[in-house]
Amino acid sequence: NGTDYGLTAGIYSRSPATIARAARALEAGNVYANRAITAARVGVEPFGGMGMSGTGPKAGGADYLWAFARRTDLPADGARRPGGASAAGPGAPVLPEVPWDAPIERRIEAVERAAVILADRGRRGEASALLSAAQAARRELARPQPTVPVAGQSTELRYDTPRGPGLLHAAGPQAAWWLAAPLLAGNGLALFDAPALAPAVEALLRAGMPEGTLRVAEDLESMLLSARRPEVAFAASDGGPGLARALHRELGGTAPGQRSLKALISRLDGPQAGEPGFVRRFCWPKVVAVRTLRHGAELGFAPAGRRDTVRAGR
Repeated sequence: NGTDYGLTAGIYSRSPATIARAARALEAGNVYANRAITAARVGVEPFGGMGMSGTGPKAGGADYLWAFARRTDLPADGARRPGGASAAGPGAPVLPEVPWDAPIERRIEAVERAAVILADRGRRGEASALLSAAQAARRELARPQPTVPVAGQSTELRYDTPRGPGLLHAAGPQAAWWLAAPLLAGNGLALFDAPALAPAVEALLRAGMPEGTLRVAEDLESMLLSARRPEVAFAASDGGPGLARALHRELGGTAPGQRSLKALISRLDGPQAGEPGFVRRFCWPKVVAVRTLRHGAELGFAPAGRRDTVRAGR
């Protein structure tokens, strides 16, 4: 994990516990146990790395088609609030201090508690969004996703690795979804120009989210400055194409010390809030493929009722 690159990794072990521990700890897009670490097959071992080795989605995975499509249901660009003072001063970069480093079930339970707090205050729309996001996280993050099964190998597609520090602007009708999804994935988050989300932020803090996991700033200029920082792993926005393109420009350069290719998560492409696959956009996908054949024997069986004979020289 000391390298900036994380395409593939491999381990040989006779201990299932060692394999499981390595598969959890290794920061690589494809982790192979007791087999070669090349020759990924479409659908069987969807391919793509972490860090400086990829941005997702994985080639041959369930979300791969989105890499070739653009949404046609974009919102119009809203009026941006110029300037404004952030907690760190006007026009200063703002970054989260720590990720939400807790087991996925604890994160889900905290978001559900926040939903109850919001419902008690009469904010039923935001409460419903947080509950829906928590349920989506149980489906998409808390359990591995199946791949095409093949004999002699156990394969899982996991979404349990946070992308890293992220930036968010969310002001649309599904803003609470956009707030909950990256946090449920375990990321730290800086929130920009989203005063309507203040009650949801307060509810999440009361429900157990660590204080340093979420920082709040008032101006979008700080978001654009923050996007240049090498620590940033992604920026997300539910706004129109204007802000998305501005963020794309700032995220594109590679800064000294940068350890991952930065992702833009926007209304331009990919699953959106409330659609299947939205929450897992905020995680690195990881394939874990474990060879299960004993002694490396191959599965070369002839069809039943057929006997082939191979003779020397023929």
